[in-house]
Amino acid sequence: MSTITADLTGFPEALRSTLAEEAVRAVPDVQVLDMYSEAGSAVYHDFTLADASEVPELVRAVRSTSGPVLELAAGSGRITLPLLAIGRPVCAVDLSEPMIDLLSRRLEQAPQRLARACETVVADITEFERPAQFGAIVVGTTSLSLLDADQRARTFARCRTNTLPDGRLILTTSVLTGTDDERIVTVTGASGATYQVVDVPKPAEGSRWTVVIAQGGARPMALWSQIRLLSAEVLAEEVRQAGFEIVDQQLIPGERYSSVLLQASLRNAGRPRGEHS
Repeated sequence: MSTITADLTGFPEALRSTLAEEAVRAVPDVQVLDMYSEAGSAVYHDFTLADASEVPELVRAVRSTSGPVLELAAGSGRITLPLLAIGRPVCAVDLSEPMIDLLSRRLEQAPQRLARACETVVADITEFERPAQFGAIVVGTTSLSLLDADQRARTFARCRTNTLPDGRLILTTSVLTGTDDERIVTVTGASGATYQVVDVPKPAEGSRWTVVIAQGGARPMALWSQIRLLSAEVLAEEVRQAGFEIVDQQLIPGERYSSVLLQASLRNAGRPRGEHS
């Protein structure tokens, strides 16, 4: 019987002595990587492709607006394609070139009317600026949770600049609604591959960690990510500081984590468009 060994180089200290470490140590020759690394992007795309959480609510909110749509941190297009199906032009922005490449390949296989309506951009969402061009700006849960307070402030300042006077900022944030117990589940990706997903909530630290173990490739991978748990109250205040006012708030229930959807409009639509907070 062979001895199981695992190289935990790169494994976050915050996950030591957790169910995640136990699961990763059980995989021989595993490679530990950031979830959003180039190698991890294809796995992330595969196991989230069928995840429809928040999508109907976000699409419904965008339908109530008019004009082009800007999606920030679009990734491989989990939300992008449903937005395109509304029949509106979408500008999909993400910092990760591998993710945008995955989205571009999905668009190549989509109906031409959808592909023609989508512009993909590799850019930092804290710096992306196209003044007064968008009737709706969409930011999904995980996107904001990966940013610190300063990065969120810069992102919202750009959103204010980029929004049409009657436009909406539409965003979601994740809240822990179940227990804070660690758990491991098996998830089947869009390709049919199976993944072990380990969930490690850290409510005292205001975050949760996810480790996805993929064993179908040439070498097993353990992909980790840390997501900040941003309360709706904190996020709403940050949005107000950027010059918006909250016009709607909705709870989207979930088994383990729920989401809160916030919609905001410009507080002073007549302000000069190039002015930042």
